[in-house]
Amino acid sequence: MPSTYKRHPVQSLSPTPPATSSVRRAIRGPTPTPCTPVAQITRTIPSVGPHSVEGTISSHNQSERSTSLGLTHRRPAEPFISPSRGEIRPSITRRPASDPRHNRPSIILEQSHSSPTRRARRRLDRSLISKNENSQTTLEQTQLPQSVPSFSNLDSNHFDAPMITAQNVHDELRVKLCKAVTPNSKTGSVYIVRDPTQPHLLKIGASINSSQRQKGLERGCDLRLETIFVSNELEHYIRAEHLVHANLLHLRRKNICIACGRNHQEWYEVSEEEAIRTVEMWTRFIQQEQPYNAMGKLKSIWIFLMHKRRHVGEVLDHEGLTDLWTNIRRSPSMVDYAEQALTFLKKHPIWCLLWAHPWQVFSIFSWIITSFTSRTCFSLYLSLGVLLAVLVCTCFSASGKSKRV
Repeated sequence: MPSTYKRHPVQSLSPTPPATSSVRRAIRGPTPTPCTPVAQITRTIPSVGPHSVEGTISSHNQSERSTSLGLTHRRPAEPFISPSRGEIRPSITRRPASDPRHNRPSIILEQSHSSPTRRARRRLDRSLISKNENSQTTLEQTQLPQSVPSFSNLDSNHFDAPMITAQNVHDELRVKLCKAVTPNSKTGSVYIVRDPTQPHLLKIGASINSSQRQKGLERGCDLRLETIFVSNELEHYIRAEHLVHANLLHLRRKNICIACGRNHQEWYEVSEEEAIRTVEMWTRFIQQEQPYNAMGKLKSIWIFLMHKRRHVGEVLDHEGLTDLWTNIRRSPSMVDYAEQALTFLKKHPIWCLLWAHPWQVFSIFSWIITSFTSRTCFSLYLSLGVLLAVLVCTCFSASGKSKRV
């Protein structure tokens, strides 16, 4: 038996409004809709401050039109004020976007790819540079070409440096000479160059390749250098350079280079003959005497000679300092080696040990005398055995005392 289904009308979720004649006309076509005239109201707005604005407030009744179209009522539009003709709005002064008063202070950072230690060495006294540039500019500095860097006051009094005495130079030489060196198989040379614009100053340095080093200085500091002297290649050339610098410590002049911004400390106010003699003296000492052993430490003979040939007497001056170190650098003789060995034996701790154990010492000597007097194999072996036993007991006793100390 076929089942019959009843068709129920589908109900929409939102109720459909009944079709009215106004809606049909709006959908069917653009039928002219009667519109009420715009209500215009002329109203004078009271003055606000020093200015008065007279305008026309226009409003339009939108509710009637929306009602005629069957739409929901909307909120009436807010009235607006239109300025009347002839009136000018008050001008407002605005700062431009590029006003320099709002610019942030820019910090100029110097680009540097070196280590923090080198950057710390390159720091300059800004107040000193500005003072020299502003208040101490002389006619000679202004007439120099742009390629020549200017150095600020080459005398040491400008830096308020204390006076360096001969004793200070002597102490610096001792410290530099006794300091251990790093074992290195590379060789280099010590060079002397001069800047023609500063003929009374000489630069003393060391490098593996002196010509390339000179080109680097000319390029970095904008200088034109001339070579005065280049030593032979030698090991520990850096130590030779440090000894030369220590020997000429009282003649060093600090230069602030404007081109590279460094405080150069290898410039010396010394004659060419004195500089060449000092460089040859220390390079010959390092090359011929070889004062350092394979571990890089100063040999004991030179420590002994520095103590033996030390200055005793009056106050040391620079002339006496030259004679003193000329005597210290002399090659050691056989007498010097014998005196060093005797001094070493005198200061050896074995004597204190023997004095602390007298019976062991007497036993050793007695058995040695007995072995030589009897001249038999048995007595010889017996004396050697007793001697070894006494030495072992002495060593154990000394080690126990050293541990307690």
